[in-house]
Amino acid sequence: MALTNFRPQHYDQLLDEKIAELLPKFKTLGAPEPEVTSSPKEAFRLRAEFRLWHEGDQLYYVMFDPKAPKDPVHMDTFPIASQAIQALMPILIAAIKSDNILRHKIFQIEFL
Repeated sequence: MALTNFRPQHYDQLLDEKIAELLPKFKTLGAPEPEVTSSPKEAFRLRAEFRLWHEGDQLYYVMFDPKAPKDPVHMDTFPIASQAIQALMPILIAAIKSDNILRHKIFQIEFL
């Protein structure tokens, strides 16, 4: 399963869908048509939230696709996140894995 909302190769399609959804709402308010400025396709997101998922001795970041909310999607990388978040992800998970208390007490990570 893929979370297309978080894949850089789908950015243009997702932006077009968001524009198509939101523009009519602006028109119903009588607001002028907004100017749309696209972001870079990677490293633009400054926040991210992951669940920490346990399978036996394995521990990793997961997200859930709204279309399949019971199926965790393993997230080794998150290319739309800022470079700082991308750099911290493997360091943090390694630190959590190496600490028995943290490993079993932390269930969610929010990068801001």
